[in-house]
Amino acid sequence: MKSNVLLTALCPNPWGPATQGERRLEGTMEQTAKLMTIAIRESDSGMFFATSEDEPTFFVTAMNVNALYELIPLAIEDMFRDRNGIKISAFPTDRGDFGHKPWAIVPEELLVKAASKSDSAAC
Repeated sequence: MKSNVLLTALCPNPWGPATQGERRLEGTMEQTAKLMTIAIRESDSGMFFATSEDEPTFFVTAMNVNALYELIPLAIEDMFRDRNGIKISAFPTDRGDFGHKPWAIVPEELLVKAASKSDSAAC
């Protein structure tokens, strides 16, 4: 089966100095969440692509915008796992618009801690 998707996410250290538009919590790499703004555009040929000023070599493309939107979190997750061995989850925020939106990047360790705290608070 021929794939119509090109996925590339090669970037330097994601936990280096904060870039414009990025906020961080204090802590180690595994304890830190960050924002990554994703821009979605359509090329002259009708392909859709996503890039980020926060991660200059981040590039994802697909034949339609719905497929692209599904691939963005997978690309971010792969990028962080491959670079640093960190399992993260990426979520679009409610800020911005569909074509220019910050995504929350949260290490799974933080999600597990938050879930366990909310479970114990419910008891």
